[in-house]
Amino acid sequence: MDRISAARHKEKRLFHIRYLSKMKGKGRSPLQINVKDAITGLIGGFFTIFALILLQN
Repeated sequence: MDRISAARHKEKRLFHIRYLSKMKGKGRSPLQINVKDAITGLIGGFFTIFALILLQN
C-alpha cells in the first residue's frame, strides 16, 4: 500500500511540474493548427450561416 501511494504522489507531483512548465512557455504543445483546414472551416461556416439566413426569410 505504501508503494502505491508513493507512486501516486510522485505522478501527481510530476503532473504539476509539467503543467507549470507549460504555463511558463516551456515544453511542447500537442496542438498544431492547419491553416488550410481553418480557412475551409471559416468559409464553410460562412456559407452555412448565409444559407440559413436565406431560408429564414
